[in-house]
Amino acid sequence: MSVLLWGLALLLGALLLHVLRWRARLPQNQLASLLKLFIAVLLCWLAANAILGLAGISALGLPLAPVPCLHAALLYFSAALAYVVLFTTIDADSPSILILRTLDAAGPEGLTDEELLRRTGMERFFASRLERMEADGMTVRTSQGLVPGGKGGLLLRLVLLWRAIMGAPREL
Repeated sequence: MSVLLWGLALLLGALLLHVLRWRARLPQNQLASLLKLFIAVLLCWLAANAILGLAGISALGLPLAPVPCLHAALLYFSAALAYVVLFTTIDADSPSILILRTLDAAGPEGLTDEELLRRTGMERFFASRLERMEADGMTVRTSQGLVPGGKGGLLLRLVLLWRAIMGAPREL
């Protein structure tokens, strides 16, 4: 249980630092800064665990034995890397998010394929993406055009919420 708790506590702590750092000043290279932050949190925690172990001090469930410590570190870093992948969607101009935002801005009447491709300006790239998004339920074809589907609407709201938490502009 301590492995799970420490892995999640480290992740939540790193995410809090991430939000605070990005709201204070946006780094030039966000991806590299994010990776450095996740590694720094892990190294600080490992150092604290080792120092407490060597000093014979027990505090907040630390020190962990080497194997549970390794497991907690692996859980944390796996979740951190998964977040890095997700962050690229939040941070960058994700084609899927651009499609969903353009459809959302069009309102309930939606857009035709041609109008969507014209508004986004990426006809060749979007054609295959649109097919996959429709097959995955990210978009839905109505009699009037494409609109965000249930999955797409949820993804869009989550991305916009996290961008607001991070202090990023609403528009990509």
